Amino acid sequence: MQDEQQNPVKSYRLKAGLKVRELAAQWGTSFATLSRIENGTQRIPEKLLSKITEATGKTAAELRPDLVERSEQLSEILAGEAAQ
Repeated sequence: MQDEQQNPVKSYRLKAGLKVRELAAQWGTSFATLSRIENGTQRIPEKLLSKITEATGKTAAELRPDLVERSEQLSEILAGEAAQ
């Protein structure tokens, strides 16, 4: 079994005693999507990120570092345009 560091979504679900279908319904997503997230074959969709950060106690940066990088890049671009 993967540990919490590797798979916080699955860890949360197991601790909550929920089946994949049950948690998927609670979060408003499909069984297939949640299963792929747990198996590491799909990134967490942005629309689920806030629900998952709240449930797992992990930050968005921990769960989706690519989004943080993209946000930082956008901030740099906007700061450069504002300086012009």
